[in-house]
Amino acid sequence: DGALTDVDTLTLNVARAQQGIVQDGYISGAMVFFDANGNGLRDAGEPFGTTNAQRQFSFAVPPGATGNFIAIGGTNVDTGLPNTLPLSAPLGSTVVNPLSTVVTNLIASGQTLAQATASLVASLGLPSGTDLTNFDFLDLNQDPAFALRIQKAATQIAQLVTDAIEAGINPNALFSAIAGAAASGQSLDLTSASALSAILSNAGASPALAASLSATAAATNLAISLAESPEDISRIQQEAANLGSVVGGVLTIHPGDLADTLANLPAGVTTLDILGDAVTITPAQAAQLLAAGISFTSGDEVELDVDNATLDPTLSDLQDLQVDTIKVRVASISVDAGSALTGVAP
Repeated sequence: DGALTDVDTLTLNVARAQQGIVQDGYISGAMVFFDANGNGLRDAGEPFGTTNAQRQFSFAVPPGATGNFIAIGGTNVDTGLPNTLPLSAPLGSTVVNPLSTVVTNLIASGQTLAQATASLVASLGLPSGTDLTNFDFLDLNQDPAFALRIQKAATQIAQLVTDAIEAGINPNALFSAIAGAAASGQSLDLTSASALSAILSNAGASPALAASLSATAAATNLAISLAESPEDISRIQQEAANLGSVVGGVLTIHPGDLADTLANLPAGVTTLDILGDAVTITPAQAAQLLAAGISFTSGDEVELDVDNATLDPTLSDLQDLQVDTIKVRVASISVDAGSALTGVAP
């Protein structure tokens, strides 16, 4: 009809809602922010949130933004321990944990998200295609055996970084060094003292410090590798937090440190707690512990290895010591609960 029509185009920029969880175990009270400029700090205008009682965070990210999530602080609800790790994950992730942090560092080195994930998955010996930035290993709907494998790897990395932070090593430098090891194409054995020592050295640790920290972390990570459940892992983390300290008369040690511990017993020790809950002792060590009035915690699996014909402690004494089993390398044995345990050598 000859009328003119004026059409305006309206562009709507809608913020992208982001939500996820923070985990070592689940972590509540962590501050999570979107690091848009990559400086590792929360700047004015960068959205943030705090993980709630359900360990979740949620906030809106500006449309078209690029960057990473960073999580700091909070408390591990499984162990009650404070989170001291600076954790990160690429934009779009639904989990922020030690594994996603390594992925973030691999991306920073020049890899794509797909390449970074594939590099870490391959180095850890996990199935190709495992999505480490969206896999909640504590979700009860996951396959328990596979989820436990993922959790062990995440916890082993967390343990190494936690120990390093206490020794004054920059955690960001250490995560970068772990990423470098993952990118090498070699298997990443987190229970190997030599492999961990190389990573620590690349993060700036002195040779002496790298050797000391790697030995401790490797022993703890070996215990984690043998865990049979998430609860086992949480218990090992709690024990590791008290490693070498006397708390209420209880001294937590690695099983391999028993001989050195008995040679240099700290004052006030009444009970030994073995990290990983399993240790083998000799009759001489049993006698020394009994003489000092020290026993093992009831949850530890203590084996007495008898390789001669005579054992001085009585069965009653061994029961007080919390010895669970006796491995005897003699042809025959006679038992008197109140007297010395003697055997007949072949």
